Amino acid sequence: MVALSAWAMHTNEYDNASQHGCTGECYEEWRAATGGVVAIAQAQVEARAQASPEELGAPLYAGCV
Repeated sequence: MVALSAWAMHTNEYDNASQHGCTGECYEEWRAATGGVVAIAQAQVEARAQASPEELGAPLYAGCV
């Protein structure tokens, strides 16, 4: 079984190293649209600061409803 797994990984023609990569023009477009990682994180912090305790706890109890 180990030999089969090793063979399959060795002969796989697909390289997923850059599957989720966004560089160059792609990154610049994403940054212009979203403001970048820091802007997204700041927006999340501000949203949590303005949320009520019920809103903050809602994801934790969604399965209990």
